[in-house]
Amino acid sequence: MKKLKLFALLLCLFLLLGCAKQAAPPKAQEAGSNKDELLILAAASLNDVLQYVADAYTPPKGDPKLIFSFDSSSALKTQIEEGVPADIFISASGQLMDELKEKAFLYEVKPLLKNALALIVPETSKMELAEFKACADERVKTIALCEEGVPAGDYAREVFSSLGLWETVKAKAVFAPNVRAVLAWVEAGNADCGVVYATDAPLAAVRVAASAPANSHKEIIYPAALLKRSEHSEACQAFFDYLFSAEAAGIFEEWGFTVYG
Repeated sequence: MKKLKLFALLLCLFLLLGCAKQAAPPKAQEAGSNKDELLILAAASLNDVLQYVADAYTPPKGDPKLIFSFDSSSALKTQIEEGVPADIFISASGQLMDELKEKAFLYEVKPLLKNALALIVPETSKMELAEFKACADERVKTIALCEEGVPAGDYAREVFSSLGLWETVKAKAVFAPNVRAVLAWVEAGNADCGVVYATDAPLAAVRVAASAPANSHKEIIYPAALLKRSEHSEACQAFFDYLFSAEAAGIFEEWGFTVYG
């Protein structure tokens, strides 16, 4: 009887070990290391429109599949510097792109789009903020902004600094990792207001309260770049050229962007 119990115990142990081995997940592949994929890193504010641009694009036969990764431009820049095998980068900041160019990461850079800043409030909010200056009012308890180094956050700081209100606004600010997080926080009512790109506002249940004053911040330009690290030079160039085509321009404009030039 003892031998029978021992055999049963060993059998159960063998089966458990076998199942565990079979259930082990395969080793994760590094993003963009697949030679059948073209990895495009793009600012979070381009998340929706680039999906439509990709759908409209007809790649040459045999070209790799388009894969997108969206985040703040600063986070994506860091990924490039750390060696992520990306092919194209579209930033919401010319300064960040210039820094990559100085470090010889880029093969070609061209300005693609322009955008604007908007002050938003929850759609159901009864608060009226006719201008950015109103963010200093006592009735505004929290304002959602992007973190320092994130382009949308830096542009917002420039606006409030030009109005002499940065320290007042900073004291009531909650900081988000990217512009889509700001949008989500304001939509959910977790902040009284927030600053996003004008193209982001229509994507959520928010209301545009005001636009940034003229000349209160640097011009918001989205440059696009081919990365030297790319192993898909022809496919990369083909999609890069399409981004600057009349067809792509029409899609960008439908989503509220201004085509550069």
